[in-house]
Amino acid sequence: MLDDFKFDWKSHKWAILYCSISAIGALCYGYDNTYYNGVLAMQEFKNNYGNYYIDGKKALSTSFQSVTASSIYIGDLLGAMIASPVNERWGRKAVFWLASVCILVGGIAQVSDNHHEPVITVGRILMGLGVGQFTVTSLLYMGEVAPTTIRGPVLMMFQFLQSWSQLIAAGITQGTEGIKSSLSYKIPMGGLIVLPLMMFAGLPCIPESPVWYILKGNRDGAETALRKINRGQSTYDPAQDMQVLDETKAMAEQTCEKSSWRSLLVDPVERRKVIFSSGALFSQQVCGILFFYVYGVVFAQSIGIAEPFMMQLITNILQIFAVGASVITGNKVSRRANLLVTNSMMVVAFIVIGSIERVPVRKWKTYEFQSDMEVGLKHGSDKKTQSGEESEVAIEHREV
Repeated sequence: MLDDFKFDWKSHKWAILYCSISAIGALCYGYDNTYYNGVLAMQEFKNNYGNYYIDGKKALSTSFQSVTASSIYIGDLLGAMIASPVNERWGRKAVFWLASVCILVGGIAQVSDNHHEPVITVGRILMGLGVGQFTVTSLLYMGEVAPTTIRGPVLMMFQFLQSWSQLIAAGITQGTEGIKSSLSYKIPMGGLIVLPLMMFAGLPCIPESPVWYILKGNRDGAETALRKINRGQSTYDPAQDMQVLDETKAMAEQTCEKSSWRSLLVDPVERRKVIFSSGALFSQQVCGILFFYVYGVVFAQSIGIAEPFMMQLITNILQIFAVGASVITGNKVSRRANLLVTNSMMVVAFIVIGSIERVPVRKWKTYEFQSDMEVGLKHGSDKKTQSGEESEVAIEHREV
């Protein structure tokens, strides 16, 4: 099973390093998806931001939870839209710088505040701006920098690292939940100050994408970037890669002359590309899994589960094994087979979860059902890989 996963990693060590720095965007995405879930359930957070009482304890209003939790997705949308023109004009590294600044400012706003809902909301929108830019650009950069022999596993590492950051966030909230001060929630919030600082430290070391250089007509810059990426190979000659990039540029220019945004909807070929490359990712988000990411701990707490933070921690541990299996089998199992199997698991999981509404079950069973759903989703990390592989240059150039 592991034969197809054996590569000459040593000769590609620099490409892996550069992709790893880019993947800090995945850490930001995964961490943010999880830490606020736990923060909403912390009593110290409720004491500072709650505005009414339940059983003698302060509680958060429904509007506060929904506005602050969903505000980051406003930023995500705007960030993804901003990333397109910045990527095209100033390059991938410029997006990384801008995204890191947005997340850093948003993180500082959250940590420095104590009881102002607008500050939390604006801070989360700013973090969403950064996360949205990272989500678009990190995968793009990794796909353009990674050599073809390791591109599949490298792209899947985005999801793998995202799961690790979710696990870390769950572990931090589990560990700080018992602190009887504002540090209980400020420590988890501080993670989104540390991650952009890590990106700031790594950005000067990575090259700009050779694809961006070639699309801008800078052949010398592209060749320099290729040599830097492949310097682990003593006999590397950039001539072949330069030829591929030249062909890519020619194809992009030829396609752009007769393409338009309208063609993505009315042209059957272009429409099919959009559906194949974006449909899986859209389905992954619209299916309802975000409810568990955003309100999982709060929901578990509200239905009386004794250890809601532990439940979150264990489900994130399961993700690591599921995504790890997907990464290992990335070049062994076909994308379509992987998606069919894992989506079938998700369908079964949702049916089971929906069917227990009126059936009394023991707490561990409820816990098990949610865990199974998480495994089904995360083993399907090929969605991002398949989307990256199916988005051809014409679509990629229009920054769909």
